[in-house]
Amino acid sequence: MAEESLKESEERYHSLFDNNHAVMLLIDPNSGNIIDVNPAATSFYGYNNDELIKMNIDDINILSEEEIHDKMQKSVSSQQNHFLFKHRLASGEIRDVDVYSGTFAVDGKKLLYSIVHDVTDRVIAQDKLKQSNEELQSLVKNFELLMKNCNQQEEELLQIYNELKVSEERFRSIIETFKMHICVQIKKEL
Repeated sequence: MAEESLKESEERYHSLFDNNHAVMLLIDPNSGNIIDVNPAATSFYGYNNDELIKMNIDDINILSEEEIHDKMQKSVSSQQNHFLFKHRLASGEIRDVDVYSGTFAVDGKKLLYSIVHDVTDRVIAQDKLKQSNEELQSLVKNFELLMKNCNQQEEELLQIYNELKVSEERFRSIIETFKMHICVQIKKEL
């Protein structure tokens, strides 16, 4: 009965693992060796199953060995279970991936199971959105400076206008005084 239950459990595991469309890896957290992969992983990474299970996680994760080991230990100790990494495919292309990891016991040995989601398009879109926001903020700042400059120029033009009005009034006053003076002169001569 226990043997039959174990066999059903193994079949359930293989069915969930092998038939899942999400990329899944089983990794030895001590060595970083890839123990098992599902078909979605072979399709995503571009390696066949035999190639992948001969690899170490640092063959595809571009972090340093120390950083990878640190992240695996955080996952094993349940301090962190979600990571954003860059993984190298067989083609050499680097993809941004969200990785969700947890522990899984096989024959009494603790392994990491990692579910990998390609988020490259999302990261590119976020980067473009960030760049657009920065450009928009720059445009707004430039517009504010332009408006401040226009306001200063408007104030200067208003001041010049007011000075010209005062000058015009003075000029008219001088002309009126001159006219009166000429008129008085003309009357004297007559």
